[in-house]
Amino acid sequence: MTAPIKPIHSEWSIQCLLFEHLCAKQHTFIFPNVHLAYWEADLISVTKAGYINEYEIKLTRSDYTADFNKESKHKWLSMAKELVRNKDVTGVPAYFWYVAPEGIIDTVPEYAGQIEIRWLPETWFKDGVCEIKRAPRLHSAKISLHQKEKVYRSAQWKLWNARRTIAEIMQMQRLFKHIKVEL
Repeated sequence: MTAPIKPIHSEWSIQCLLFEHLCAKQHTFIFPNVHLAYWEADLISVTKAGYINEYEIKLTRSDYTADFNKESKHKWLSMAKELVRNKDVTGVPAYFWYVAPEGIIDTVPEYAGQIEIRWLPETWFKDGVCEIKRAPRLHSAKISLHQKEKVYRSAQWKLWNARRTIAEIMQMQRLFKHIKVEL
């Protein structure tokens, strides 16, 4: 019997693994690539208690390092309690996580948690979602109706754009089906 091949991850494949993991933890909703604050989150989830988690997915060490060029985002995350208390911003998650394949990230800032995607060859094609460092609670505010609506709108646009793209691809397939090319 041959050994399984170690997968090469994409943002999408990690989002899928996180989705399964967070469903098992009974998070109430989970959305990829939505705007909650002034940046797009790779994935967000909301716990049963109403706390927002943001997951920033990094595939390479240089991608992780470059994330810190987003100064305002990291300033907001490091000052989250104060910002929420003063009602300056409602888009800062209660928990912030970095997620990457094993070996990409060594340490994370104090305001972030760390999740590694580990290859588990004994499970054949199933990777492990491993919590390396628990994310600290940045503030105690729960998701507001305004935030829910913002996430739903963002997800709605993504859904309808994806449907439009699929419809266009199907139309192209129908057009090309009738074209015969002779060589």
